[in-house]
Amino acid sequence: MLLKDKVAIITGAGLDRGFGKTTAMEFVKEGAKVCISDICDTYPDRAMATGQMNDLQKAESDLKALGGDVLAVKCDVRKADEVNAMVKATIDKWGQIDILMNNAGVVRTIPVLETSEEIWDMHQDVMGRGTFLCTKAAAAEMIKRGKGGVIINMSSAAGKTGWPLLGAYTFGKFGIVGFTFVCGVEFGPHKIRVNAICPGPNATTIGDAFIQGYADANGVTWQEMADSFTKTYVPIGEWTTPYQIARLAVYLASDDAKTVTCQAINISGGQEQH
Repeated sequence: MLLKDKVAIITGAGLDRGFGKTTAMEFVKEGAKVCISDICDTYPDRAMATGQMNDLQKAESDLKALGGDVLAVKCDVRKADEVNAMVKATIDKWGQIDILMNNAGVVRTIPVLETSEEIWDMHQDVMGRGTFLCTKAAAAEMIKRGKGGVIINMSSAAGKTGWPLLGAYTFGKFGIVGFTFVCGVEFGPHKIRVNAICPGPNATTIGDAFIQGYADANGVTWQEMADSFTKTYVPIGEWTTPYQIARLAVYLASDDAKTVTCQAINISGGQEQH
């Protein structure tokens, strides 16, 4: 087992078809103890998929069915008190934090000129402030313990290139890549490795919302847009799956990647800006 006796926190882990829950399942299979969290609330903008309380409870049940030692915590990553409570609950239960996966995120496909301040702020609060708050809280515990650790930030191929209709999302994901590099340098002396994963088109609930936004903007069906997007922008012709992301996360969290840090790794089927 690659992660035997390690303790991990994964945010945004409630949705069935999501990177967070699938990664939690793979972590459990590799011997990790896992704290999963989600906001357990609905944003006013329904296009932004979020995990509800029943989703988080189901994820907890599914992980325990795999034999996992699991803690499920409601956490809005935008709020420092809830983030600190999540970290404290993890420490109280297992006495350590070895891995943090900042997975919580939102996406709204909308032109810049139609983007409201509310939509803009939501993206930056969840992905920017949330990643910052969780990293700060977990890294402090890792440093206090003195045995290193791993932080994995979920960015995107859109965190490296500009795409139309994704202004707020792209701004947030670019920020995550930059923050990853800074933290990797600052935390390196403490043996804390910090990397970002950058998926392209993916078979998740949020991935579906992303494509639906483009479909609506172009007056076509979801399937027509998905087929067109894949043919035009993904050379390998296949979308990234949550399982593939999860296995990359397992590698980054394991000692196999003990010298891998300050990286933003594409897993996108060759997607690039056109």
